[in-house]
Amino acid sequence: MKRFNIAKTCQILTTCIALGLFTSFAHAEPKPQVQTVKPELTEVKHDFFDKFSVAENVALPNAKKVFIEPITVSFDKRWLRDNRTEVSERYKEATKERYSKLLRDQLVKALEKNERFEVVETAEAADITLAPEILSLNIFGPDDGFKKTYVYTAGYAALDLDIYNTKTNKLIAEVYDRRETDYTDFTRTELATRATNYRYFKRLMGKWSSNIAEQLDAFAK
Repeated sequence: MKRFNIAKTCQILTTCIALGLFTSFAHAEPKPQVQTVKPELTEVKHDFFDKFSVAENVALPNAKKVFIEPITVSFDKRWLRDNRTEVSERYKEATKERYSKLLRDQLVKALEKNERFEVVETAEAADITLAPEILSLNIFGPDDGFKKTYVYTAGYAALDLDIYNTKTNKLIAEVYDRRETDYTDFTRTELATRATNYRYFKRLMGKWSSNIAEQLDAFAK
């Protein structure tokens, strides 16, 4: 069996490591790390949201410009299980994109109804940052394929939202709310289509957005 020359091997490894470090330092430019401050939040009763937690002494008197981070969407585990053979991956991705854009559009609409706020395209230009997620999206009657589904309500979803003071990178509030869309009519069902699903979820996201805008207005006074 051939024996290794340990000393020579160590020398080679040391040289390789040194060259690797030199190459890294020569070509890599370190990116600045944005440190988010997460103070202790206190949960308070809210007239609309299931859960609303806020930092102590929140006051944003000069806050006007709002940045909305890209909105991620995830389906409910039950929906994924029940529809694993019923809907295509293309449908799932298209639905995520459509509903992500829908929530953003509703947030922009609600914020810009108030002359205090302006939605900006970068965090650097903002006073407040909204970081929303749509969780547990469950569309009772997916419109992918030939299957017809009649429903009383289009489905449900949850909103998970963090609100930051962008200037200080400080988390100032957390919002969570899970609810169903409006009911079509307690006495009859309605055929679920892409248009009806979109319409009912648009109403739900409009309610979320108007309540968020009202809360930001309260912070900014």
